[in-house]
Amino acid sequence: MIFQTFGPFRIRLDEYRNIPRKLEEFWAEVEEKISGLSDAKGCYLFGIKTSGGSWLCPWYVGKTIKSFRAECFQPHKRDIYARSISHYKRANPYLLLIARLTAGGDLYKGTGTTSTDFLEKHLISLGIQANPELQNSRDTKLYRELQLRGILNSDGGKPDKATAELRLALRL
Repeated sequence: MIFQTFGPFRIRLDEYRNIPRKLEEFWAEVEEKISGLSDAKGCYLFGIKTSGGSWLCPWYVGKTIKSFRAECFQPHKRDIYARSISHYKRANPYLLLIARLTAGGDLYKGTGTTSTDFLEKHLISLGIQANPELQNSRDTKLYRELQLRGILNSDGGKPDKATAELRLALRL
C-alpha cells in the first residue's frame, strides 16, 4: 500500500477566527494541486503554524472512509480545530492530506481500510510525540502513558549507552 502526502493546505479563518462554513476556496486549492484529491481517501493531519513559525504543530490526526471533502470538516472536527486554534493569539491552520494510491499511482477509490487504520494509529503516535496536547482521544491511552526512556515519552536527560545504541539502530 502506497500513501502520499499533499499540502500543506492553509485553512483561511473568518474575522472571528473560525473556520468558515463554506470551504469552496479551500477545496478549489486542493483540486488545483491534484485533480480528484478532495474526493480521495486516506489520513489527514490538522496542524497549526504560528506567524513566523517554520514548522507545523500537529493537533489532530484523522482518517477517511468516504473522502477528505466529506470528512475533514465534520462538526465535531471543527470543534476540535477551534479548541486547537484557541491556544494561539495568531494561528495559521493547515491540513496535510495523506492519500492512498493504487499500485499504478492513481488515487485509491476502493473500500479497504486496514492499511489506513494502521497509518492513522502510527501518525497519532508520532503526533503525540510532537505535541502531547494532540486532540485525538480514542485509542491513545498507551501512546500517552507508555514510556521507553530516551525513545518514547521520555522524561529527558542524557540517554545511557544502550539507549543511544537503540536510537542509532532505529535511526532516531
